[in-house]
Amino acid sequence: MSRILRDVPFSGIYWTCYEFLKTRFNVVEPSFGFSFAAGAISGSVAATITTPFDVVKTHERIEFGEKFIFLGRPLAAQIAASSSHTHTHSHIDNGSACITADNPPKQVATKSVAARLASIYRLGGVPAVFSGLGPRLFKVAPACAIMISSFEYGKSFFYHYNIDQHNLLNPVVTEGSGSGSLSVSEARRKFD
Repeated sequence: MSRILRDVPFSGIYWTCYEFLKTRFNVVEPSFGFSFAAGAISGSVAATITTPFDVVKTHERIEFGEKFIFLGRPLAAQIAASSSHTHTHSHIDNGSACITADNPPKQVATKSVAARLASIYRLGGVPAVFSGLGPRLFKVAPACAIMISSFEYGKSFFYHYNIDQHNLLNPVVTEGSGSGSLSVSEARRKFD
């Protein structure tokens, strides 16, 4: 759920911000440089606003790890201790989780995103809610800049390529041209 609350608003904020910048600077067909800068700015704004949901997602993953990965260590230690006393079989404790009928996964109450966010805020305040913002911006800003500038460049390239191909295959017919091409009226008569 926290992933949806992070990714959907991120996209909405990103595209809204990008289109706002294009409108604000009256850009119809953005250059590579404009797209790169606007993409980095838009990605940074979107990443900053959605960072709290990224923090919640990270805490959910940590809780998942505590719930399923690190549970078996006490049981594995008991097995290793009992096998060393009895010497009936050898057992190597590799620290893996031993989730069995005797050692079920720890029951951790699931919290809502709002409850998790409130808990994180109580523990560390605003810095905790926005923890990891620097590395996230370091990754997201260039990624968004590269993505949108490549997209805009490709869109512009193929638009102009298609226009050029269309013009080559369908030459413009001008009225009254004396260079041997058909006039508009002659072309109409020929194709009617």
